[in-house]
Amino acid sequence: MKKLTFCFVTLLASVYGHTQVRVGITGGYHQAFASTEFYTTQNIQNAATSPQKSGHFGVTADIPLNNRWFFQTGLSYYKRGQNQAITLDTSLTKTHYVYANQEQHYLDLPFSIAYKLPLSKSISFVVGGGPQISVFVSGSETVTTVDTLNHIKEEREENLLVGKGAGRYKSSFISLTGFAGFELKNVYLTGSYSKGLSDYYDRTGENFRHDSWGATLGIYIFRAKPGKEPVKVIDSDNDGISDTVDACPTLAGSLVTNGCPDKDGDGIADDKDHCPAVAGTAKYNGCPIPDTDGDGINDEEDKCPTQAGPKTNNGCPIVEREPQPIVKEKEVVVDQKVVEQINMNAKQIAFKFGKAALTEDSYKVLDEIVTLLKDTDVKIKVEGHSSLEGNAKSNLKLSQDRADNVKNYLASKGIAADRITSIGYGSTRPIVKGATEKANVQNRRVEISIEK
Repeated sequence: MKKLTFCFVTLLASVYGHTQVRVGITGGYHQAFASTEFYTTQNIQNAATSPQKSGHFGVTADIPLNNRWFFQTGLSYYKRGQNQAITLDTSLTKTHYVYANQEQHYLDLPFSIAYKLPLSKSISFVVGGGPQISVFVSGSETVTTVDTLNHIKEEREENLLVGKGAGRYKSSFISLTGFAGFELKNVYLTGSYSKGLSDYYDRTGENFRHDSWGATLGIYIFRAKPGKEPVKVIDSDNDGISDTVDACPTLAGSLVTNGCPDKDGDGIADDKDHCPAVAGTAKYNGCPIPDTDGDGINDEEDKCPTQAGPKTNNGCPIVEREPQPIVKEKEVVVDQKVVEQINMNAKQIAFKFGKAALTEDSYKVLDEIVTLLKDTDVKIKVEGHSSLEGNAKSNLKLSQDRADNVKNYLASKGIAADRITSIGYGSTRPIVKGATEKANVQNRRVEISIEK
């Protein structure tokens, strides 16, 4: 139903600007019945059907194709179905009578062509027809049975099954509609007959289609306003620019130059271009950027515009200079005993269990390392490691936090922070494999090394 409504709205929107389009409201009476081969079983003695009588209403659009032919569409609500009375052979079944009432509610979208024959100044005879799509909205079925003892049983189904397969109602069906009547100015009255072209109900070996006839009264309440006459544009030089805004109305040009010629296509009109045959810039009145020294680099990018030089030297000539002696960086020599003492002290650094906080004993060890580092200019790397137990991601963060705490303590004691690098490796570099308590203690460590 949403798709049907969208199609109808889109259709009306597309023809809104069409001159003389009329939109109106409709309503009327109709009788709908089902054409079917349902009564084929041998135990049916008698069967009678009566149509579903109801009203319909909706909106319509009348779109002229020429003076007499019109395209008509709209969106209308219809109730269809039928009443059935069946007498069964009681020698084959205990059920004597079956009364069934079917109701289905649809939204119809017609696509009709109408011909209007004028009978007088204000009255026309209208005839037409075309296909229409009916989309299922809702429906119900009431079945009443009477047995041979006059026991009455009534069953009502409010939600009919919709979709593909036996015992289901189709979500839509197609029919062909014809109509004829009269139109008096903005009011029309027509009679119509609709014949189903596709099934509305699926049952193996049986054919169920909707047919209906009725009368419709319509009133057109809205007419689209005619569009304004287009303004005639005069363009003497055929350059796509109106003479009213063309600075050179007899010479073809472009919008950039207000309609005037531009031979070199640099966006500067020829009458203002000092170099009309060579593309240039507005800064130099249409001429190219100059290259005074002729080195292939324009003056705006040339650091030496009056002296030729290569692009690698920004347009300046290369001046040879005497080679400067290479000064080797002084190597830092570290006493090996100091390195060993730092490593031995680092092994004694400990943290509170599962935390990055240093233990009290660790501060004494770190103070000794500070004393050793103050006598040197070396740079060190503090590495944090964790055991193999626990979550790898959490261990990585914990090891980094522990290394950072060692770095921060050393910096707080006067060791320059730019001499210290801290990094956490988590459990990626164990010195003892396995998950024993002894192995965990050895792997849970901080190492300090001299960076070269």
